[in-house]
Amino acid sequence: MKSLLLALSIGLLLPHTAQAELPVTAVEELDLKNYLGRWYDVRSIPNRFQKGCTNTTATYSLNSDQSLRVENECTLNEDGERKVSRVVGKAWVKNEGRSKLKVSFACLFGLCTELAGGNYWVLALGPIENELYSWAIVGEPKRKYGWILSRSPELSAAAMTEIESRLIEQGYDPSRFAATPQEK
Repeated sequence: MKSLLLALSIGLLLPHTAQAELPVTAVEELDLKNYLGRWYDVRSIPNRFQKGCTNTTATYSLNSDQSLRVENECTLNEDGERKVSRVVGKAWVKNEGRSKLKVSFACLFGLCTELAGGNYWVLALGPIENELYSWAIVGEPKRKYGWILSRSPELSAAAMTEIESRLIEQGYDPSRFAATPQEK
């Protein structure tokens, strides 16, 4: 009986161990012009800096030095009042394929420091529609953070099935991604 329990325990742990050992890989090539613009945060791994947020969006634009301007916005309900929270940061391209970025919101008077930045890797991209990527999966090497972004507040069931498959390929557990309320 003990050996059966041990075998069952090992059998249950192996898929998680193997999954965690998979390296996180960014897409080979990110066409920045198709990535720029507004994205809706459809699902994400809960984190402290988005706690209580609804209607979360990220807007990317190109700076003159080829870095990206990042503007994150969400709605917070504080004391029964809805307030918009906005933060502006900067992203620096860190690889030749432009799919690995370092993002920082440690800015003062419009100057941002890369030293306080976090990894922001584009792990998968949806098809191009109207000259823009339709969805994106963003994560980082330790899988602590992750976002599913879309050009619209909702994704189709077919797109979500593909995204969940891509998350598993990257060693992420799709159940860790909570829906981000996007009110219409």
